[in-house]
Amino acid sequence: MNLTSYKAWIFDFDYTLADATRGIVTAYNRAFCEFGFPEQPEAVIRSTVGLTVPESFMIMTGSKDEELARRFFERFVRIADEVMTANTEYLPGARELLLLLRTAGKPRAVVTTKMAYRITDFFEKRGEPELLDFVIGYEDVVQKKPAPDGLLAARERFARDFGIDGREVVYVGDNEVDARAAEAADMDFIGVTTGTTTAVALAKYPHVAIVPGLLEMLDFLQEG
Repeated sequence: MNLTSYKAWIFDFDYTLADATRGIVTAYNRAFCEFGFPEQPEAVIRSTVGLTVPESFMIMTGSKDEELARRFFERFVRIADEVMTANTEYLPGARELLLLLRTAGKPRAVVTTKMAYRITDFFEKRGEPELLDFVIGYEDVVQKKPAPDGLLAARERFARDFGIDGREVVYVGDNEVDARAAEAADMDFIGVTTGTTTAVALAKYPHVAIVPGLLEMLDFLQEG
């Protein structure tokens, strides 16, 4: 596995770079209570991470009401503004990997179904905004993952701002939604099993590697 050949890296955020479980569960269950729905167990909420909040809401409640899902999303965002950043932590190896790539001069981006400012806030509150070059979030594309729009937008930005060809870009994610987006964008994909998706499930999609986590990827890069 020659990971050193990639000139630019794109990452998913939740369960790829960071663990925001406490913030996600708190925001969902506070919003569920306000909307008159029962709270959901952590495992159920975790299983929907990677989808948009309206999609997750409809899966967990069984509701087909898109307008209700939209209003739920708006309230979820306001609650998450209060609780998310303080309840989000790097996954093992994430900070070190981003720092290594930055030192090597390899641009780094996040493509996520979260609001982009949420990711920016995470890095700014830690005094490390330079670990990412840009974020493409929920509000930046019309079609969300598994549509390829976010990845294609990131690839175009790498080409425009850094002169990097699209074949030299790799996407790292933990979810089948990520794998499907990479396949739709015709982009190399590395799966990590730090989320709720198994290696077997990720292996159904085109990939250059499936690894337990970012610590293992860090080891490969350092050895290279």
